Amino acid sequence: MKKLSLFIACLFSLQIVSAQFGFSAGYKPINASNWEAIIETNQANFPVGYNPVPLAHGVQVGIDYWFRLKNHRVEFMPELSYSTFKRVWQIEDGTGVKEQINSNFLGLHFNTNFYIFDFKGDCNCPTFGKQGPDAKKGFFIQVAPGIDYVFNSFKNAEETITANDIVPSIGLGVGVDFGLSNLLTITPMVKIHQYFGVEWDGLNTNFKTNGPPISDELNKNNITQLFAGIRIGLRLDSNNY
Repeated sequence: MKKLSLFIACLFSLQIVSAQFGFSAGYKPINASNWEAIIETNQANFPVGYNPVPLAHGVQVGIDYWFRLKNHRVEFMPELSYSTFKRVWQIEDGTGVKEQINSNFLGLHFNTNFYIFDFKGDCNCPTFGKQGPDAKKGFFIQVAPGIDYVFNSFKNAEETITANDIVPSIGLGVGVDFGLSNLLTITPMVKIHQYFGVEWDGLNTNFKTNGPPISDELNKNNITQLFAGIRIGLRLDSNNY
């Protein structure tokens, strides 16, 4: 058992030496129309002239690991990402009480890049080490199927109510790799993520309204998120080519 553990540790250390990691961050608006409809039913409690759109924008950070096909430029970057969205407002009741909603997405996405202008490029090296203009050799279309753990919360002066869900997702985007060296690549990119059947169980019951009860159906959304950001790629095996 000790020998097996030592072997695994050595193998892992070799992988780190030849690892090709990426780190990404960016701005991410969210469109959750049903959740927005629930918030709007509570607008009688908002200050005059204040009609907030809940969870309108947020940020995403991620880390990925790179590998590719041998003879064609199809590159894979399985990614672990985290997105967060928040909306805070003060109730117009003379007490100064604030309410807050948070929605967070922890995702595992299998990012797959298709370099359509350099598809038959068989050089196992970063964009910097390839021949031709950067815009041509670095442009890609990305498809990103995944699964996300969504954890939400509603908070006021009296309580915090949480709700969780696990949902499938798919992303589609474009980007361009700019190789600064055989070690470092910078990639601006934009993507659209679609999340299917995201349910915030009990959100409709968190708000006090003078009208009829809010339908449970509004707790569920097919959510769209737009990502605009940048990826920094590091190739620690740059001495091998």
